[in-house]
Amino acid sequence: MRLLIRPVLNLIRITAYPIRRMSSLSIAKPGVTKVGFIGTGVMGRSMCGHLIKAGYEVCMYNRTKEKMTPLVELGGKAMDSPAEVAKNSQVVFSILGLPSDVRSVVLGEG
Repeated sequence: MRLLIRPVLNLIRITAYPIRRMSSLSIAKPGVTKVGFIGTGVMGRSMCGHLIKAGYEVCMYNRTKEKMTPLVELGGKAMDSPAEVAKNSQVVFSILGLPSDVRSVVLGEG
């Protein structure tokens, strides 16, 4: 797993412009790119942990706050809402279990 995650991390691309502006894309870099994670359950916790260990500044949100504790101990920052994660990140990942969870996070008040 460790051998596969490094190339994937190097391929993460971010942009603040519409997709048609391909020349504005830049490569994510540890220590430079701020990454947000919404959902730190079984799969999200592992992925988020790899990003933190690789040197990315990571902020995260999870409905069950205790699930973020191991990641905070690694150096991640716990946020109080998905909106707070988005405000503090250049790129955001969401790893949520059910379509209803996705709707709640994307369309809800948080």
